[in-house]
Amino acid sequence: MNATFGFRRARGGVATAWPSASLRALAALLCVALAPGCAPTAAAPRPAMPAAWSAQAAPASASAARSGASLAQWWTAFGDPVLDGLLARAAAANFDVRIAAEKVREARAAAREAGADLGPTVTGSASATRSRAGTGEAQSTGSRNGNVYATGLDLAWEIDLFGRLRATREARVADAQAAEEDRRDTLVALLAEVATQYVTLRQAQNELDLTRDIAASRAETLALVTARRDAGLTGDIDVAQAAALWHSSLADAADYENNAWAALARIERLVDAAPGELRPTLEKAAPIPAPARQVPAGLPADLLLRRPDIRAAERLLASAASDLAATTAERWPTLSLSAALGSQASTVNKLLSSGSGVWSLAPALGLTLFDSGATAARIEQADARREQAALTYLSTARTAVEEAETALYAVDRQQRRLPDLAAVLEADRTALVLAWDRYRAGLADFLDVADAERELATAALTHVRARAVLSTRAVTLYRALGGGWEAPDGTGQAVAPGATSASPVASPVSPVS
Repeated sequence: MNATFGFRRARGGVATAWPSASLRALAALLCVALAPGCAPTAAAPRPAMPAAWSAQAAPASASAARSGASLAQWWTAFGDPVLDGLLARAAAANFDVRIAAEKVREARAAAREAGADLGPTVTGSASATRSRAGTGEAQSTGSRNGNVYATGLDLAWEIDLFGRLRATREARVADAQAAEEDRRDTLVALLAEVATQYVTLRQAQNELDLTRDIAASRAETLALVTARRDAGLTGDIDVAQAAALWHSSLADAADYENNAWAALARIERLVDAAPGELRPTLEKAAPIPAPARQVPAGLPADLLLRRPDIRAAERLLASAASDLAATTAERWPTLSLSAALGSQASTVNKLLSSGSGVWSLAPALGLTLFDSGATAARIEQADARREQAALTYLSTARTAVEEAETALYAVDRQQRRLPDLAAVLEADRTALVLAWDRYRAGLADFLDVADAERELATAALTHVRARAVLSTRAVTLYRALGGGWEAPDGTGQAVAPGATSASPVASPVSPVS
């Protein structure tokens, strides 16, 4: 049940109706009495963040000052111009990033639309009417024809007495800000994915080159053992073992070729390159890009400002809070104003005459008196959505700390593994030399040589994979820290990773038609 209190004042032959004094007094009392309860807002929760990283060896504060600048373009720490070029192209051309940018544009337009509701709407009209009025008698010829011409402007304006429209606008602005953070998060994820696939490509290429070297060495071993058998110095079993080692390495090489091919195809899709376009550039093997020894992680509290997913969750919480305020304001009266100004005459020439002017002014105050609890139900729904957004915000912040802690620990432990793996590799090289010496001297059979060959191949491949794992974990850490979207000047615009002029993969990209 709705009640409307108002008056309409008009000129130009239209009746004038005034409310009684009691109704005017009631409207004024409602405005004053209900004003303190309009558009409530709740303070956003503050996530509990640890003072320092538990997984970081050095104090976090020592690197906090320079963490922002270092994380903004973290890929430069790898010192790989080809990687820089790939990231530049991905940031400009990737479909997911461009779709996210269009969502930002849509959300900003929605915010402008919501803001427009705070102002009046003015429409213009012009009409011409031809009418006939009869006398009511069948035989009468006294019917009258007439023309009416009218022009005018109409104004409609809801005055935001209790903040409902302002809260709605604030909610849509927060939605647009959340969409921008989602775009940034998409960019952060994209840069990390391209870098990870690039490391995977270089790992597969290094494994392939190493396996081919192993296969060539084992082919020489097979020839040597065959010659010794033909000379009666050894038996067929040694030849069979040498042949098995050789064929095993050939089979492994085919697998690594497939891995390299798949990684390259994935990179081409991420940077929106045509199939096969980047193969001339990336087919040739190159070293696995190595990260910087130290990653300036800053402080855990920095994640609240740096991680786009946390920032997006906070903006969605602000949007939900504003939606709750707007829904709560539906309890209170609405004040609207309608006005019209124009002219009306029987001929076009008289439209501008002094006696043809018409106008009207109609303020109105409306209030829902009874709706079977519908408004209360909408308020409860909005409050539940705000609480969900608050919990999501806290959960996102907690997850971010967990991811960063895990990534920091993983990088540190992988860095500690590498020296030991290098020592294992060197020891296996020595063991193979000694095994060959004993075999040639007749002090050991070929099984010892075969075992030493396998151990050395395993150690060499493990060392390659360990270096790739370190680089991949470093990329994961940079993503967990929220690096890759900040502008150096602090404007918050996404940084397109700079590619050097020597990079053959940083080509200009035309927009989608």
